[in-house]
Amino acid sequence: MTAAGANAIINSMFNDPGRETTRMSVFLFLILVLLPVLVYLNSLPNSFHYDDMSYILGNEHVHTLSSIPHFFTSSRLISNIPLSGYRPLTMTSFALNYAAGGANPFGYHLANVIIHLLNTLLVYGVALSLMRVFKAPYRLYAAAAVAAIFASHPINSQAVNYISARSTLLVGTFSLVCILLYVHMSEVREGRRKWILLAASLLAYAGALLSKEEAVAVPGILAFFELCRLRTLIDRERLLRAMTSLAPFLVLTLAFLVLVVYGLGVIENTPQARSLQENLLTQAKSIFIYLRMMVLPVNLSIDHAVPVATSLFQPLPLAAVLMLAVVLIGSLSFLFHAPLVSFGIWWFILTLVPTSTLIALKLVVNEQRMYLAGVGLVIAAAAGLARALESWEEYGLIERKKYITAGLLILIICFSGITIYRNTQWRTPLKLWLDALKQYPNSYRANTVVADLYLDQDNPAQALPLAEKAMFLAPDVPEIRLILAPPHSRMGRQEDALEQARAAVDLNPASTEAQTLLGVVYARLERYAEAEKAWERAVELDPTNVEAAENLQNVRNILDKQQRTTSAGG
Repeated sequence: MTAAGANAIINSMFNDPGRETTRMSVFLFLILVLLPVLVYLNSLPNSFHYDDMSYILGNEHVHTLSSIPHFFTSSRLISNIPLSGYRPLTMTSFALNYAAGGANPFGYHLANVIIHLLNTLLVYGVALSLMRVFKAPYRLYAAAAVAAIFASHPINSQAVNYISARSTLLVGTFSLVCILLYVHMSEVREGRRKWILLAASLLAYAGALLSKEEAVAVPGILAFFELCRLRTLIDRERLLRAMTSLAPFLVLTLAFLVLVVYGLGVIENTPQARSLQENLLTQAKSIFIYLRMMVLPVNLSIDHAVPVATSLFQPLPLAAVLMLAVVLIGSLSFLFHAPLVSFGIWWFILTLVPTSTLIALKLVVNEQRMYLAGVGLVIAAAAGLARALESWEEYGLIERKKYITAGLLILIICFSGITIYRNTQWRTPLKLWLDALKQYPNSYRANTVVADLYLDQDNPAQALPLAEKAMFLAPDVPEIRLILAPPHSRMGRQEDALEQARAAVDLNPASTEAQTLLGVVYARLERYAEAEKAWERAVELDPTNVEAAENLQNVRNILDKQQRTTSAGG
């Protein structure tokens, strides 16, 4: 970060030339420092969850600082299971956390809370700068309201509590710095300072890309910002300046995509959960689920069971597509008289594009995707409300300002209370997933995970009915059979366990986990020759499968002993 860039960030928070005083700026700044700390203080005792086991605890690459250079050259070090992802800065942060505190989750949660605090201040700076550029009224208070809602909104609790969501926090940090510096750069007409700010903004964008791939949405946000700035006067000189400023971001994006797609094969190695048509239609529905959670943050969950849309002519997908078109076209109507409203709506949509279009991720709705996207919606709402207040003041309805202020304070207090309660649900994996099962009892994923957690507690009797329900809900998902076989086996029902283990192999013959499990069940049935074949296949599929390799050696010893006994008896 350059000195000019640092000065721009500081000035965005304290040097507002409007009627508001510097003393009020400092007071609001201190409130915004305190708020996220108070809201997330009770998240510090929480545990690791879900992907944390494979990304951090079981990932030997995170356990040594010598791996840090390799994070920048490989996409295969993100997990100890076959996954592909290029997030070197995120992985570096995990390695530093591990070096400082090992497998103690406290340090990881503390780091997440600190990053969220920093992001709260950056949201304040970005909102204040945008409102200054577009001459929004009450900009100091509106920007503070945006940041306070960001700090306390329950939908952000997943990104802060879920350690593996560090990538979401970091891409938020670098993206916000990038946008903030770009906005300041746009206010400088010419000269060395303009180019320094542009270079610093580009550097921040590079940091966002190295934190999480979804940062590719940032140039779209910057381009729409330029469109809003040029809305009233588009001449050749201004258009050329805007294109010159945006060009480096587009070049860097193209280079990054070439590296990730063709150089590292990230997209090729990412399994697609749905067809392109199904994904686009289903994600159109998810847009309105996110909107509902922003307005009314209830029924939050680590897992949202959203039916996949298969045809445009189904009622819900058709309605979602039509409503989305209305929202996007309607937002353009605000471009001239309320540009920040239009900009905020498009910020929201553009941020979701990388995770909601060409790549069909397993989770249709994921609350952490709203961490940066939600900022746009809150900016749009704050800008619109500020304009309304200005109009009311012109008509002598100044008392409404008191009601709006009181309403915002009540809203922030309510959001904070819900978030503090939500933090307690992240205390342990079982508590988190039992809550998800309560919200979505027909989610096969929630049933499967809770069954697995009961197995970890050596409680097969409680695991079995949940695993059976998951199989009923999704009979073709091989992972469910991997969970269904062990409770049968631990309860002495080896033939039932064998049936499920075989089904897991039939559904996914290339699964080393399924072959390993099949070998275990054969061994418990004392069918050692068949166990040997299963474990041989497991090791063939994954030479690093330590469990299968050790079991294979043990079963060969048993078979050799049986053969010697038979030979001696003969």
